[in-house]
Amino acid sequence: MGGDFSLEDILIIFQRRIKAFAIPALLLLPFLLIGVMLLPAKYTSEGVMLIQSPQISEELVKKTSSATALERIEVNRQRLVARAELLEIAAKTELFPDWLGYSESKKVRLMERRFKISPRRNEFANAATGQDAVAFEVGYTDPSAQKAVIVANEFINRLENQDRQQTVKDASDTSEFFQNETERLTGLLRTKQQEIAEFKSQNNGSLPEQLPLHERQLERLISQSTDLDTQIRSLEENKRTIETQIASNAAGGGSENSPEARVLGLKGRLEELRAIYTESHPEVLAVRAEIRSLERQLSPGRELQRLQERLDDAEEALISAQARNADDEEIEALTRTTNQLSDQFIRKASSGAGLSSSAQIFLLRQSLVSLTRRGRAVEDRRNTLQERIDDLENRITRTPAVESMLKDLERDQNFHEEQLEFNRRRQSLAEQAENLQAEDRAERIIQISPAVLPERPSSPNRPALFAVSVLFSLMIGGLIALGTEFLSATVRGRNHLTSLLDEPPLATIPFIAGEGGGLRLSPFGGKKRRHNEDGDIASEELGALPAE
Repeated sequence: MGGDFSLEDILIIFQRRIKAFAIPALLLLPFLLIGVMLLPAKYTSEGVMLIQSPQISEELVKKTSSATALERIEVNRQRLVARAELLEIAAKTELFPDWLGYSESKKVRLMERRFKISPRRNEFANAATGQDAVAFEVGYTDPSAQKAVIVANEFINRLENQDRQQTVKDASDTSEFFQNETERLTGLLRTKQQEIAEFKSQNNGSLPEQLPLHERQLERLISQSTDLDTQIRSLEENKRTIETQIASNAAGGGSENSPEARVLGLKGRLEELRAIYTESHPEVLAVRAEIRSLERQLSPGRELQRLQERLDDAEEALISAQARNADDEEIEALTRTTNQLSDQFIRKASSGAGLSSSAQIFLLRQSLVSLTRRGRAVEDRRNTLQERIDDLENRITRTPAVESMLKDLERDQNFHEEQLEFNRRRQSLAEQAENLQAEDRAERIIQISPAVLPERPSSPNRPALFAVSVLFSLMIGGLIALGTEFLSATVRGRNHLTSLLDEPPLATIPFIAGEGGGLRLSPFGGKKRRHNEDGDIASEELGALPAE
């Protein structure tokens, strides 16, 4: 049955199949209505809870948690619908009698479906925190209104207590975490400080803060070394001068056994003994006494003798100071005194006034020995200064590498200090939040209104179900009527006839009610009916003249 399907066809089918439409619909509707009436009533009891803002402004005490109201509600809902919680609530409220024989899994599934927690949308959103809901409803649905109230209030009480306990625990855990972190960072900082102290101790002398002092010391030592070089050159010139004078007076010199020669030999022997023994050794003392005896025999003059004694004492003091590593100022002072006395003695000895040729040669040779001793002392002093100069140059050379490594260690130390300071601030905030939670002054969930006994069932909605039952019955009747029509081989009307003949009819004869066996035509054409003599209805299809 193809072709177009129009309103005319629907009216034809409705007129023809009215019984096929009405009978099923009328038979089905009572059963549906009875089924709606037999549906069990369910009651929902709801209470209202609120996420109360902190009693102290967040400008004074910052929050340690950034969870929004919706997140907090969802977290609490998940905690409440845990299997252990639901079974405990069911046992406490005697929600499911033993005679029902429900398993624990079935009890949990039923309670999950019946439990409800949903936020209430505020008229104005909280733009500061991004929370668009701070109040929410907690409810429970049950066939018994009394049990619905009991279970709903149990959920509300547990939610309030659970949130308080959890927030206090979270605040305590947060505070404990930051405290442990502070101890850890303090230990790291202490270790880093100890590492820096050990590094400075190992590299003492090459530290960056010592560089200016070392540079000044190096400059001073180089200047002293230059002065000592000058002194050495001056002593060498004086020695050459005295050697010349000795050579010029050699004609009147004594033999090898003369007192002068013996004194010079003993002084050389004294220098050798000093290199081996101390000044208090018996051999050193014996040689020194013999030298003094011979010098008194030569007796160049009381003034030269006193000058010689002063020079000997000054040289001994200088040698002693150098041996015990005295400070630079003391050695420089002793060196100046010795040089001055030596210069005076050389000038007087070189003048030769009132002295014999032998005594003059003796004094010149003694001056030469004194100059040699002074030169050796100055040379030792210069070598000592050179060692100190080399050591300072080495320290100054190592300073940049030490400074780089020290900066790395100090950078790590500063990083640990910043971390520790930041963690201490967070720990202070966590301790404040913990105190607020303990005193119920922080953000918390409170009960606004408890669940009450519902006045009417929340489901089923019988008027709506009645309307749906009527519509469903009518739809079933219509489907049966259409199915019956489509399964029968009849012509519906002119549209159907046109689709069959591929030509439209020339005219449509309206329905005319006949008397007796008169002819009756369909009001829409397409079929003629007549009554025969026996009263039976005979019908035949009306043809259509094709349009030319």
